[in-house]
Amino acid sequence: MNGWWVMLLGKNGDNFLSDLSDEQLAEFCKQNEKAFCILLSRYVSAIRIKAFIMSNNTGTDADDLMQEGIVGFLNAVRTFNSEQNTKFSSYSNICIANKMKTALIKNSRNDIPVDEICEEVSQTDDINPENIFIEKEKLHEIEDIMGSFLSKKELEIFRLFLKGSTYNQMARQLNISQKTVDNALQRVRRKLKSVWRADHFSD
Repeated sequence: MNGWWVMLLGKNGDNFLSDLSDEQLAEFCKQNEKAFCILLSRYVSAIRIKAFIMSNNTGTDADDLMQEGIVGFLNAVRTFNSEQNTKFSSYSNICIANKMKTALIKNSRNDIPVDEICEEVSQTDDINPENIFIEKEKLHEIEDIMGSFLSKKELEIFRLFLKGSTYNQMARQLNISQKTVDNALQRVRRKLKSVWRADHFSD
């Protein structure tokens, strides 16, 4: 991260991050969990709607698909490269859809052809933060989870995960087993998933 960006971040904080594009936030996520909170808040509704639509006719639980969507989103954040001149929304949409499609093929009813499942996925291609209403209050819920519900160890592992560290690298750096790393990331995913459980969207 460029030195002057770090300086601006320290001076302007939330306002500075909130004004950044998705592409810029994706780069900041590797250094700053606040950037991740803001970026995820922009995509929460899109992932939720995708999961709902895909689960409608396939017999797969929407909550399970949302968790797969989280994994896809995290993978997009970790591997996104702004120098390739690709929009983060397009890149993350592919990552999220691929994870959900894999889960659908694995878990859906045996009588549903694979091409029908792929058609279900393709119907959600235009669902992204650019063309749906983003619920701003979700940002605060995500921040609460990151700041209050993640343990110190979970947050430490999550930060390393966002920077692209492998399970082996995280285990060696923190002097813990890879199983401990995996368990911690599973807990983080479950806690992030709680942001958009059904009761969070009730009137």
